[in-house]
Amino acid sequence: MIGKKDQKTKTAPTPPRSQPIPFVAPAFDSTAHIEISFMQNSKFSEEIIKDAGKVFDLGKLQSLKEDQNKFLGEAKFQINKMWHSIEALGVHTDLFVVTFQINLGYLLGEVESTFPQKFKYTNWLRTNFSEERLRYFQQAKQLARMGDTAVKYRSLGKNRLLDVDRLQRTLNRSFEEILKDHPFLDTTKDLNGDLFKAHVDSILTFYRFKNAGVNNIKFEQAAQMASYDHKAVEVGTIKKFKKAWEKADDKDALLDKYVLDKMAGAAEKKTRTTSGDSLNRLLAVLNDYFEIREVNDPDWIRDQKQLLDRSIFQKAYGHLTWLKNKLRDSGRKSKRSRKRKRR
Repeated sequence: MIGKKDQKTKTAPTPPRSQPIPFVAPAFDSTAHIEISFMQNSKFSEEIIKDAGKVFDLGKLQSLKEDQNKFLGEAKFQINKMWHSIEALGVHTDLFVVTFQINLGYLLGEVESTFPQKFKYTNWLRTNFSEERLRYFQQAKQLARMGDTAVKYRSLGKNRLLDVDRLQRTLNRSFEEILKDHPFLDTTKDLNGDLFKAHVDSILTFYRFKNAGVNNIKFEQAAQMASYDHKAVEVGTIKKFKKAWEKADDKDALLDKYVLDKMAGAAEKKTRTTSGDSLNRLLAVLNDYFEIREVNDPDWIRDQKQLLDRSIFQKAYGHLTWLKNKLRDSGRKSKRSRKRKRR
């Protein structure tokens, strides 16, 4: 862990629940990555935003606490509205999606505070909402607990914000303090926020390497690695590199080579699958991948559109379709042969 454990946390406090985030504001923070042009949003998204804004009413919910049934009924209604608004917007704009998520976190916090025992609150959630939403609800509460940081940098999207939250707790420093150490220089040309997102990915990558013990990492190297897949380098990838790094006599040279080789070769050579790998094993790996990933997450779907190699995907799909037809034909032939034997 990086940072002194005995220091007081400096992350932004959770804002009072009586101060929900407005859905539509005439202006945002002056930095470009937070600004958004309403002219670039379709009428479809505007109607969703306005409609959700009319339904979200924390004051109304708080006023119903004397009547548990009315209170929980209103909470369920508003939570469902936030959920459906998030689904409808999809990946249209990270800023509004995260706004709904933060407000969803406030609603869930209000409900949880009325249950004297946590298991009763959990039972209420499981009774009224599907299992797939529970993990999402946890993330919404985490975003709400981030307070001002989540609100100010909501255009980063849910996944980056959650990574930022983990980084703040790891370093025991606020995100603003971290940004001062790694200032973002160009805001005027970053109209879509892509440059700032890339900068945050660089920061996350830099501290992940540091936290793993790879202390000779330079920020420029972290930025280069984060640019390859347009996201922060995953912890698992860094752990694989660390094994080779620990054995290297010249650790600087190894790291340089790893970066220049686009993170291949030094720690994890990209080779073709050997004949020893059975098809069952490869399909099991694919199944495991989809079972542990949040594949319904709009952020994940958007990333795949940018990162997935379509030619490889089409080729693999073609192979599986061919095999499916062959297996089906084989099954038909065996049935016919059995009938002939009976005759």
